[in-house]
Amino acid sequence: MHSSGESAHWKGEYSAKYNDSKEDTKYFFSFKNAKKDTLFKDFAVDINGKEYKGEYNKGTYKVSTSCSGVSGACRDPENEPIKVSINWDDKYKETFFLKPDK
Repeated sequence: MHSSGESAHWKGEYSAKYNDSKEDTKYFFSFKNAKKDTLFKDFAVDINGKEYKGEYNKGTYKVSTSCSGVSGACRDPENEPIKVSINWDDKYKETFFLKPDK
């Protein structure tokens, strides 16, 4: 499964691989006007209510998750948009949705 979306300043992508009892997901977020030395020390991304904090540098911020359990227990609803909010530099915030590619 693959989803993508963007806001005024950000692009995002989501990919997931599933088997009977495990889900591996990856999210990639890129600042559209990033330069080689772009750095945001106060950076946070909220993905469907789960917040990830860190430092954004070198063009892409990556979030990887893995979940094991009963078949289908970890999976976000397929074909549903994924809500993303990105906060940076302690003063900017943009929200957008990653929608399934057709």
